[in-house]
Amino acid sequence: MKRHLTFVAWIVGVFLLATGALTATFWSKRTIWPEFPAAADSAPQVVVQFEPDFAWRIGDRVPVHIYIKQQPNTELDLNSLAVEGDFEIAGQPDFYVRDRKDGSRYVHVTLELQSFEVGEKLSFKATMSYTVAGSKEPRAASIPEQVFYTSRTWDGRPDIKDGPLPVLHGWHYWTTAAALLAGLAGIVLGLWYLRRLKNAATQPEQIPLSRWEAARLEFEAVWARMAEGDDRPERYKDIERIIRRLYRIESRTVREIPYELGGNHPHLAGILTILGSCEKVLFARRKLTDDERQAIRTTFDTMIPARKKAPPAKRS
Repeated sequence: MKRHLTFVAWIVGVFLLATGALTATFWSKRTIWPEFPAAADSAPQVVVQFEPDFAWRIGDRVPVHIYIKQQPNTELDLNSLAVEGDFEIAGQPDFYVRDRKDGSRYVHVTLELQSFEVGEKLSFKATMSYTVAGSKEPRAASIPEQVFYTSRTWDGRPDIKDGPLPVLHGWHYWTTAAALLAGLAGIVLGLWYLRRLKNAATQPEQIPLSRWEAARLEFEAVWARMAEGDDRPERYKDIERIIRRLYRIESRTVREIPYELGGNHPHLAGILTILGSCEKVLFARRKLTDDERQAIRTTFDTMIPARKKAPPAKRS
C-alpha cells in the first residue's frame, strides 16, 4: 500500500510540475521585453506593440502594449497617461512594473483603445510625465504615434502588420514537444502501474509475522546452528535474548521476572527454565548435558508449538 501511495505521489508531483511549467509559459502576466532604442537623454524609452492588424472596424477594442524603460534617477508618473488622436481608452489600463538592478525600471502598460471615428486610418498618440532627480519640474515623454487602418472587410494592403502573440512561435515547438513527451510518459507509467496492480491482485497479500512467529523463526535458526555442533555461549545468549524480547523483560533479572509477569503467567515456569539453563552456561561457565539442552527445546515448543519437529542439538 505504501508503494502505491508513493507512486501516486510521484504522478501528482509530475502533473503539478508540468502544469506549473505550462502556466508559466502561457501566463498572461508573463512579459517578453522588447529591445529598447538607445537613450539620448534621461527621457524614458518607449516601444509600442499591438495585436495583428486585420483591419479594425468602428467600435472595435484594440489591445495595445506599451513598454517603457524608465532611466535611473528619474520617476515616471503612471497616473499621467493621456491619449491623443482618434482613440480613447476603454476601461482601466493595467500596469506591470519590474525594477532592474541597474536602477532602471521596466513598465508594461496594457490598455484597450476604442474609436468611433470614420476614416481609412486612425491615429493614436499618448504622453506621460516624468521628473528627474533634483528637479520638481515635470517633463513630457511622448509615446510614438501609431496608425490603425480601417476597412469594411480588408484594408487591401499587401503587408499585414503582425504584433506579438501570447506565446512566441519559437516556443511552440518546445511546448508541443514537452506536452507530447509528458503525455507519452504518463501513458507508459499508467500502463506500468496498472500491470503492477494486476500482479498484486493475483498474488496473495503477505501477512506480517506476529512476534510469536518471529520468535519461532529466530529460535529455529539458532537451534539449527546448535544442531550442527555450534554449542558456544553466544548461542545461549541468542536464546536468552529471544525469550526476553518476546516477553518484554529485557531489563529484568531472573528474580524480578515473576514480579514483572505475575505469578499466574502461563509461561512463567518455562521462561525461568530456559533462562536458568542459559545462565548456567553464560555465568557459571558450565556445559549443559544433553537432557538439559533438550529441555530448552521441549520447553520452548510447549510455550510456542512448532509445526515441524526440530533436530536435537549435538553436544560439542
